[in-house]
Parts: sequence; C-alpha cells; structure tokens
Amino acid sequence: MSGCSPFANVYRPSMPVLPRSCELLDWYGATVSYGTLQQGGRASRDFYNILIDKTIHVTENGPLEDVVASEIIVWEKSCIVFI
Repeated sequence: MSGCSPFANVYRPSMPVLPRSCELLDWYGATVSYGTLQQGGRASRDFYNILIDKTIHVTENGPLEDVVASEIIVWEKSCIVFI
C-alpha cells in the first residue's frame, strides 16, 4: 500500500488526453517537485518517467537529494497529481 496522499491521482480514463504537467508527492502527500510526464522510455506499469521542472522540497537522504532540473526520473504513479 502506498503512503502517498489518497488524493493523488493518475490518468483517469474519462480524460480525453493524458495530462503532462504534474506535482510529485512524497510518502506523506506533500508536494516535493513539479515535473512533466515523458512519453516512452522504460518504466513499469506502476511508475511514470518524469522530467523534473523544479524541486521545491528536498530532505537529506531523500529521493530527490541528487536530482536537478531537466533530469528525467522514474516516480511512482500513486504519488503523482496531474495539474
């Protein structure tokens, strides 16, 4: 079970086009970064490839500690909110 916010959402089938801009959440549901969904690449069915636009909250030894803007990372779908 994911520790992300229950309000985090992934693509809903009712959406006509997959949204691209998103917020990345930590395990407590706090926004830690803004990014852009990247089509293609290799990610499992539970993850998306995300291009980091801006990191707003970094904790020591956290998942974004060494990530910089313009880097593509893999992030759990349940911890992404499309905006």
